[in-house]
Amino acid sequence: MYGNNKAKGYRGTGATPPPSAIGDANRSIIERQNDARIDELSSHVSALKALTADIQGEVQSQNGMLDGMGDVFGTAKGALADTTGKISEMLAATGVQTKQAVVYIVCAVLFLSWLVSRGGGE
Repeated sequence: MYGNNKAKGYRGTGATPPPSAIGDANRSIIERQNDARIDELSSHVSALKALTADIQGEVQSQNGMLDGMGDVFGTAKGALADTTGKISEMLAATGVQTKQAVVYIVCAVLFLSWLVSRGGGE
């Protein structure tokens, strides 16, 4: 059955190798390919692990920055509330109504902006 097909180089006999030898050779090739693919997957997993660690570090950094910004905004909110309270007290002491004061302030800001833009254009 195997003697009709002669293959050169099989242990110098010129006979076709038996199926078990072909299976062993195929298995060996497949094992080497699997090992190469495992090594490749391992390197990809290592790269993903490093990327994940980098992302985690960046997220922690951003969370710290956001916490700091929350503290700053809380401080600014308190300062603004204090200022608004003082302006309200001042307006109440002078007898000027709040709406009237807001109109005066807006007009003053617009006038100052016009002066600055006019002076900067020359």
